[in-house]
Amino acid sequence: MELTGKCKEDFEEWMEYTHLNRNTNFFNSGLTPDSFRWGVLVDFFDSVDIYIVVGLFDHNNWQFEILQDTTWKIDFETRTEARKEAIKKANDIYNSK
Repeated sequence: MELTGKCKEDFEEWMEYTHLNRNTNFFNSGLTPDSFRWGVLVDFFDSVDIYIVVGLFDHNNWQFEILQDTTWKIDFETRTEARKEAIKKANDIYNSK
């Protein structure tokens, strides 16, 4: 899960402000577990009104929805795959603002 462009810059600023000047290099170093990264990224996108929902809606495939953009993607085999794709889409939406 990687952010790019203005989204990455603004996230790092938000991370510094929100988490009391914690080192964002640790977050981006690859040492941080994806589950931690997921929670922090969702909090960041919530703060800019981009809401991500991931779930097993049809009991067969994982899906994600970006509520701000009405984007709906289905047919992921795992929650992790759906989460990663949701972050990519949210990143694109943020950078296109």
